[in-house]
Amino acid sequence: MSITLEDLQAVRAALTQWKGAETGASFMGARIADLVEAWEQFVDTDWERWDRSEYDHDLDTRYWLQVVLEHCATSTRDRLEQVLRPIDIEFQNRMSPAKSPKILRVPVLSGHPYFWETHTLRPKLAVPRLRGEK
Repeated sequence: MSITLEDLQAVRAALTQWKGAETGASFMGARIADLVEAWEQFVDTDWERWDRSEYDHDLDTRYWLQVVLEHCATSTRDRLEQVLRPIDIEFQNRMSPAKSPKILRVPVLSGHPYFWETHTLRPKLAVPRLRGEK
């Protein structure tokens, strides 16, 4: 996925504010495709046997993608949302409410809480379901 120079500058500025100058300056637009692929793998993973630290670490991918979404021009955001929509829908179809929501303080994001913060794919982090509940 390609982004404009203006988009890249806006995303770098947001990442600098969130993660620091080195991280912001080193972000390349080509990384977005890697982030989308990582998010897709995250959603496709069976988290039953993984520990919380691995889950939380890998979940950070969605925060990075959200930074791109919220700091790009409308045309770029629309294209990225179109790519993310089926992956996000898959997450939402499989998710359960989280016992302890993971809501990161990310000052450059505006939509907290996000669905991946309040819900989980990892069974051990989910609110136990009552008998007969799907």
